[in-house]
Amino acid sequence: MVDQTLYRSVLGQFATGVVVVTAADGDGGLTGLTVNAFSAVSLDPPLIMVCPQKTSVSCQHIVKHKKFAVHILTSSQAETAWAFAKRDVDIGDIAWHMSDSGIPVLNDCLAIIECLLWEIYEGGDHHILVGEVIHMESSSAEQQPLMFHRGTMSSLPHLEAI
Repeated sequence: MVDQTLYRSVLGQFATGVVVVTAADGDGGLTGLTVNAFSAVSLDPPLIMVCPQKTSVSCQHIVKHKKFAVHILTSSQAETAWAFAKRDVDIGDIAWHMSDSGIPVLNDCLAIIECLLWEIYEGGDHHILVGEVIHMESSSAEQQPLMFHRGTMSSLPHLEAI
């Protein structure tokens, strides 16, 4: 048996990006969750994956409505990431709008990827959700992505091109 505290500590050594995954709630409003398990899966067709906890209310809305958006956050959006990391999400003053695809999307992110739910796989206490990309947009602003390492959110140090 692997000790869960040690497991979290060891995996926390791996620096990852931070994304917020959003979907419509039961009333057509915004629900979402913060995840760091996000990756490209396929170029043809364009597929991505996220791994939310099965018991998450937001995950249940994604599975029910079969569409979601992934938001790549800027280094100035740590507060947004922490808001969506809570079990009882409080969107408060978070700016968002409904996309043409009927998916709630956050404003002012580095990138937004809108998806239709392609497939659901079991992954222990998490689902592995594969989404088919139906729309993407990317900011032209020169901003750093939000990173997660050892339980802390931060930005990348400025790196010079080689």
